[in-house]
Amino acid sequence: MFSLSGSFHGRSIGALSLTAQEKYQKNFRPLLSHIRHLPFNDVDELEKNIDQSTAAFFLEPIKGEGGVIPISQVFIEKLMDLKRRFNFLIVVDEIQSGVGRTGKFYAYERFGLKPDLVATAKALGGGLPLGAFIVSDALKDVFGPGEHGTTFGGNPLCCAAGLATVGIISDEDFLLSVDKTSNAFISMLYELKEEFDDVIEEIRGMGLMLGVDIAEKGPEVVTAAIDNGLIVNVTAGKTLRFLPPLIITNDHISEAYQKLRKTFRAIYRT
Repeated sequence: MFSLSGSFHGRSIGALSLTAQEKYQKNFRPLLSHIRHLPFNDVDELEKNIDQSTAAFFLEPIKGEGGVIPISQVFIEKLMDLKRRFNFLIVVDEIQSGVGRTGKFYAYERFGLKPDLVATAKALGGGLPLGAFIVSDALKDVFGPGEHGTTFGGNPLCCAAGLATVGIISDEDFLLSVDKTSNAFISMLYELKEEFDDVIEEIRGMGLMLGVDIAEKGPEVVTAAIDNGLIVNVTAGKTLRFLPPLIITNDHISEAYQKLRKTFRAIYRT
């Protein structure tokens, strides 16, 4: 099985084995064997390593903990070509990127990808704990009733919240509004970059899952932003990660701009 460098798939032993970040793995070894991590978006390494012995390939459409970096269309197309040749499973981790976060209900839809399994959680419960995995028709009979479960899984309250959440966020107009708001948020970030071009190195992401690479002092920016009333975090050491509510308005974006600008001025101009 394969996953990609910088990936984050969770903290249970199986998920940690797929998570290609030493800081998460180091205290939990030994992990599962027969799992290898390939360089993210490296098509040549992908083609060199995939063969008839490959069982499954795990990926995030956009790395969250790994720096808010989208998978490339070229990489996805090569992966699908290799799947047609070697018939392995493609497993997409949509825990962070799913349920409308990128302007599609699931981010893999942006790439024309047809996964065999999709892991989904976090936003799925609309604020309550809920997770699920979705499988293709070919895999629907792998588990039978009672063969797999979880202590707190599938309780009526969380499932009702999940159904309501899916009903709202899967609406086409709602998803289009996420894209529209994303454009406004990205424009705000580029306006900030004009003033702090020596600090902001790159802006990237999809929908309302956005990352801003900064030259230095990431943790200081996070602390100062929170003091100014803006919640943001830093991932991969230097990437400010923005995951605002999907219902934010232009007024919220303007307020975020003012608070972020105030933060940057305090950190980088004094």
